[in-house]
Amino acid sequence: KDKHDKVFRKILDNRKEASIIINEIVKQKIKPEEIEKYDTKYVTMDLKKLESDIIYKHKESRILYLIEHQTKIDYTMPIRMQKYVIKIMESITNGCNMNNLYSLYPVIIPIVLYIGHRKWNAKINIKDKIMPTQEKVENSFEYNLIDVNNYTQEELLKKEGIVTKIMLLEKAKTKEETIEILRKIIKRVKTNEERKILKDIINLTLKDQLGEETCNKLEKEMGDEENMLAVVEMLERENKKIFLDGRKEGRNEGILVGAKNTIKTIVEKMLEKNMPIEEIKEITKMSEKEILKLKKK
Repeated sequence: KDKHDKVFRKILDNRKEASIIINEIVKQKIKPEEIEKYDTKYVTMDLKKLESDIIYKHKESRILYLIEHQTKIDYTMPIRMQKYVIKIMESITNGCNMNNLYSLYPVIIPIVLYIGHRKWNAKINIKDKIMPTQEKVENSFEYNLIDVNNYTQEELLKKEGIVTKIMLLEKAKTKEETIEILRKIIKRVKTNEERKILKDIINLTLKDQLGEETCNKLEKEMGDEENMLAVVEMLERENKKIFLDGRKEGRNEGILVGAKNTIKTIVEKMLEKNMPIEEIKEITKMSEKEILKLKKK
């Protein structure tokens, strides 16, 4: 969970990405320059420190947006979010005299950004977590939920910014799914800022799954969509080739044959695009002699 938290904290530190999530809930067109990060630490009554993920403040009003990132369902979320809201209110009004008729607390909009594999089924409103009674008592407080499972792959890819695309990447269960989704994301990454975020994410979360060497290749090609796609395509073909050759010739021998043939195919493609031999050597780890041999063919 720490890795996931670092990724989404990094993404949501970007005002543009945060405004996309906020607008998904408030159904407005709040511009990135209209919000600013609000940092606060606070302590609960049992003296256990709690710090929520991200808090933004609207510059022209006293409205704050609390974004809590979740990878797993938390059935205590209604009370947990209410605790956060109350502590933020106390932090903001610290030093102010709130003990009078005309004192008002700021508006805080709590948002839960959930990217787990199971559909979120925890209660949204705290009143649904309180024992039923014959007395008419209204205990109402609810948070706003963005559940990645409520969106199609195409919807997440089409949305502006990179935050929804990373939500999609987080859903991948296998190496093959990760590669396929990564290929689609690369095609839609438009700005240097988005490329930097994607590079950080590859470095933080994908090295264990795809291997350090592969991730380093992707990072180096981040500025060039065509070259990046060539590397991802190499991974896709490698996976398929390893599987097929492994079945035909035995797993260990098949892995070696499949990987070698796939790299040759990618080198040929790179040569067709007139990529410098030094770059091909760095990306594929193939010798200059082997590359020149393929070039002659």
